[in-house]
Amino acid sequence: MHSTSPVPRLAVTLLHAASESAAVVKAAAFWAAVLLPFGFLWLLFDGSHGLSVPRTLLRLAALHVLCLVVGRDYAAPTDDGD
Repeated sequence: MHSTSPVPRLAVTLLHAASESAAVVKAAAFWAAVLLPFGFLWLLFDGSHGLSVPRTLLRLAALHVLCLVVGRDYAAPTDDGD
């Protein structure tokens, strides 16, 4: 009689959850990197922000670079019937 230990099942479950979470983070970063340039345009063409625009643009650029790095390996799921 062979019994399986719950520890390997837990490890597999945790690894699967971590993998799914990483995929969600990559997808969110990818799409944020796609949409953030519209934020740049909005800040550049809307003059109501005063002196905080350069600092905001710099922060937005840093966020954009971060999203590009994190989301670079994102691959949209394919609908191949699996």
